[in-house]
Amino acid sequence: SLGIAHYTLGEMTQDAILLENAIALFENSAKHAKHPNSETLNNWGIALMKLSEMTDDLSLVVPASEKFEQAIAFHQKNRKDLAADPEWFYNYGCSLDYLGDYYQDPSYYEKAVQILTQVLHQYPNYTQARYNLAVALTHFGDATGEVELIENSLHHFEELIKEDNEDETVLCDFGLALLTLSDIHLQSHAFTQGKKYFEDSEAKLLHAAAQGSKNAYYWLACLYSLNMNYPESIHFLEKAQDHDALPSLEELEAEVWLEGVKTTSS
Repeated sequence: SLGIAHYTLGEMTQDAILLENAIALFENSAKHAKHPNSETLNNWGIALMKLSEMTDDLSLVVPASEKFEQAIAFHQKNRKDLAADPEWFYNYGCSLDYLGDYYQDPSYYEKAVQILTQVLHQYPNYTQARYNLAVALTHFGDATGEVELIENSLHHFEELIKEDNEDETVLCDFGLALLTLSDIHLQSHAFTQGKKYFEDSEAKLLHAAAQGSKNAYYWLACLYSLNMNYPESIHFLEKAQDHDALPSLEELEAEVWLEGVKTTSS
């Protein structure tokens, strides 16, 4: 309970030290318990995920994912009389999606998709599971070049938009999925389809920006760079900088979607 209190206050105040305290308390609780407790393991994993997000340290997702996996395994072994909490599977699926980024390994995206699909099948109204499934499908499709995976993500984004057509986060990630599809089609010389996805992406990202999405500015800069509209690309890079929404310099240098604008003298 003390760990939960530290976590809640740390999340509210964005205080990394409080989150570290929560993690230490969960660890201590698990160490001294007669048997592992799935709730404690899940809360421990959540605290690690939040600290990872707050400190931009993706390596913390590795132990977080282990905690979610242990929570599920313990419950399935010892509490077959009770249904497992779907949140444990949801958290585990989200952590695997992050591990795909960390290890640059599509197999983690594939497993994330499998788990989140299972959660959504059992709980069709679990909005966050649908959103994270859509994101994981986009990542998996981008990593493997499989267009069908990203097209499947569009279905889930469309369902989410039906629920709330002003959700800036969903709109931004919807636009990013469309931009990814556009790039794949244009590279394979399917210009008509690529242009359509490009226009749809532009509309979604502009809508996201209008609703307050700061991340949309960066992706709009990438979109216009791909379209060789470098003045607009620079404009949105400046907007992203003004809103503290630019990635690290290392990530900017590695961003292939910005190659065109990088070569301009503007």
